[in-house]
Amino acid sequence: MADPLRHLREPEPMDVEPAPTDHLANQRTLLAWVRTAVQVMALGLVVIQFIAKGNGGGWGHAIGVGLVLLGGAVALFGGYDYVRSAHDLRNGRYHSSLRSSLVVIACIALASLLLAGYALAVR
Repeated sequence: MADPLRHLREPEPMDVEPAPTDHLANQRTLLAWVRTAVQVMALGLVVIQFIAKGNGGGWGHAIGVGLVLLGGAVALFGGYDYVRSAHDLRNGRYHSSLRSSLVVIACIALASLLLAGYALAVR
């Protein structure tokens, strides 16, 4: 049986040279990663500043710090994805990065569960 995800893991040779628009799209993707990272870090700071301080710290402070660190990790993933994509475009073997996207999605989903659990606990 053929592997249905093989094309996501193994880059196929490109038939044409990458256009400048391909590189510009890669830069826009990097900016989207950066925006997401900044938003996650800002959420962490909101949790630390307003929620954790109002409840004496504890888990709220730990969750806020975790969100700030998660935002930094998202920025690193975005930078890695940008560099890898630029390299693949230059070498004519571009493929999308499924693994890094799934890791970031899983981390943000975990953070949302922690925030929801914390919100229910302090209520």
